[in-house]
Amino acid sequence: MNELPKNIIDSWKSAQRSIEPNPASPEFLIEKATSMKKKSLKLQWGNLILLSLSLLGITACWQLFFPFQELLSKVGVALMLGSLLARVIGEAYSVISFGARRFTSSAYQKLQQDEKYLALRTRINGVLTYSTLGLYSFGLLLLAPEFSIYIPKLYMWLIYAAYLLMVVIWVAIIRKNVKQETDDLTQVVELRRTLCKEF
Repeated sequence: MNELPKNIIDSWKSAQRSIEPNPASPEFLIEKATSMKKKSLKLQWGNLILLSLSLLGITACWQLFFPFQELLSKVGVALMLGSLLARVIGEAYSVISFGARRFTSSAYQKLQQDEKYLALRTRINGVLTYSTLGLYSFGLLLLAPEFSIYIPKLYMWLIYAAYLLMVVIWVAIIRKNVKQETDDLTQVVELRRTLCKEF
């Protein structure tokens, strides 16, 4: 009597295993690649919005509350705003490039598109991001002489110390996010290569 339910349960488990998606099937690989790219795009949109708001906020702050007069300070402000603007443009270009990719049924063409996109994101996350941070920091440093006219030295030291701490935190966050995005996009490229081998 107990054998019948056991046979039914074994048959049911066997049937269930047979309908689970095969991790190596093309459909599974395509779905996984698409999911990873969507995750990367969400991160890029978040970066773009955050950087744009920062650019607007800092521009308003310097124009309304600290209208600098000295040439050195104006160069500093230009470096800060220019570097942020370059980063915003880079992120916007990346988002537009993601949306402008040609839809194709060819696995090889999709692989080429994803490889180019990975190279673009690597440049943006590497050279452009760290150049922006360096130029922005140098620009802030150039504001110190004029800042010292209006702000006591103790407060200036506190401002620059707080900025240095924020830079350390930013770099840690940037490195973590960049590593995650690069890993995801690299996996997408590897999945595409696997698909190309299958076809």
